[in-house]
Amino acid sequence: MQKNLTRLGGGLLAALLLSPAQAAGIATWNLAWLMDQASHSRWVAACDSVKWRTARELEQEGKAMPASLRGLPYCDVHNGLEYGREAKCKAELGEVYYQRPNQQASSCRVAPDLADWKQYERKLQGLREGFAALDKAGVTLVALQEVSNDAAVQAVLPEGWKVRTTANMPGVPAMPQQIGVAWKPAGIKLDVASIKAVLELTLEGERPLRPGLTFSAKLNGKATDFLLVHLKAGCRSQPMDQPRGQTPNQACSALAEQTTLLEQWIDQRAGKRFVVMGDFNRSLLRERDSYGTKPLVQFGTRENAVVSAMLPEWNDNQPEGSTVVVLDHLRKEGEGGDGLVAGSWHCGYTKGIDHVVISGALAADMGDAERIVRPMGFTLDGKPLAVRDPSVVAPSDHCARYVSLD
Repeated sequence: MQKNLTRLGGGLLAALLLSPAQAAGIATWNLAWLMDQASHSRWVAACDSVKWRTARELEQEGKAMPASLRGLPYCDVHNGLEYGREAKCKAELGEVYYQRPNQQASSCRVAPDLADWKQYERKLQGLREGFAALDKAGVTLVALQEVSNDAAVQAVLPEGWKVRTTANMPGVPAMPQQIGVAWKPAGIKLDVASIKAVLELTLEGERPLRPGLTFSAKLNGKATDFLLVHLKAGCRSQPMDQPRGQTPNQACSALAEQTTLLEQWIDQRAGKRFVVMGDFNRSLLRERDSYGTKPLVQFGTRENAVVSAMLPEWNDNQPEGSTVVVLDHLRKEGEGGDGLVAGSWHCGYTKGIDHVVISGALAADMGDAERIVRPMGFTLDGKPLAVRDPSVVAPSDHCARYVSLD
C-alpha cells in the first residue's frame, strides 16, 4: 500500500421493459489489435517501409525504429503465421516472409495476412457477428482490450451501442493496445462522466503498460463500480516473487506491482459493490484452486512480503469486507447454448486468463445462484468457426466471455 491512487475514480421505458438478465449481462473481450481503417493504412505504410520487420528485429540488425512505427502494432501481429514459429517460417519463406506472406503457400500459414484490408474486413465481420450474438444473449456492457481507438470499436458494434476507450484520454501514452468499454444505453445505465483512465497501471519505464479504465454503472438498479484491466503478460501462472535460484522475471515484477495497485483500489471499496474484469494475463482459477491446497508447492514462500500471487493478496480481508470472488468458467466449451464448438482453436492459448471478479458485497446481493462465465463462439457469415483453415480470418485469439449478474 505504498502508492497514492488519488487519480482512481471511482431510454427509460426501454430500460424498464428489459429483463433482469438483460440488465446485468456483462462480458470481456480482447479484440486482438483492432484497428480502424485509418490506423490500418498507417500501419501498412509504416511496416512496408521496413519490409515488415518488428522493432526487435530492427534492433538486432542495428537499425533504428522509424518514428512512423511508434504507437502502432508490431508488424507481425496480423501476418497469419502460427504464434511462436517465426524462426521456422523465416527460414522457409525467406524474404517473402517480410513482403506478403499470404501470397506464399506454406506449412506456416494458419490464417490470411491481414495487411490486406479486404481480409481485415473479414475480421471486422466476425467481430460484428460476435457483438450481435452478445447483444442477443442479453449482454449490455463489454470490457474491451487491444483496441486502437473509439472509431475502431464503433465500426463493429450493434446499432444503439456506445463506446469509450482510453485513446486520447488525458495522460494516456500513445500505444496500439488501448482498453475501453462498450455499452448499450437502453440496457444499462452507465455514468459517462465517471469514466476515467487509471494511469497508475501503466507503471513507469521506457515502454508503458496498458492503463485501466474505471466508471460507475447500475446493475439491477444498484450503483456498482467497475475497473477494466489488461494486465502485464508473461507471468501467467508462476510465482510472482520468484523463488531462489531463478532468474528474476521482469514481467512477474511488473504484474506484482499491478497486483498491489489493484488491491488498493479494492480495499478502498471494502463492503461495496464492484466488478474488476478484463484480460488479467493470469490463470486466476488455477491460482485460486491450487493456493487453497498446496501454497508452498505451487507458489513458493513469500520472502520479505513480496507479492507472490493475486488472490491471496486481495483476499486477506484487510480491511474487513474487501474480499473478492472470481467467477468460475464453463468447464466444457460448447455447453450452455453459447455456440462454441468443442475443440475450437480460437480460445486455445488465451483460455483461462479473461476473468470477471466481483466483490463479496456484490456476491452477497446476488444470492446463491451459480454464475458461470461462458465463452461466445465465433461465426463468419453465420457459419461457426471451429477448425484451423488458412483461408479463414479468426476475429480474435480470445473468445468473448460473458456472464449474467442478476
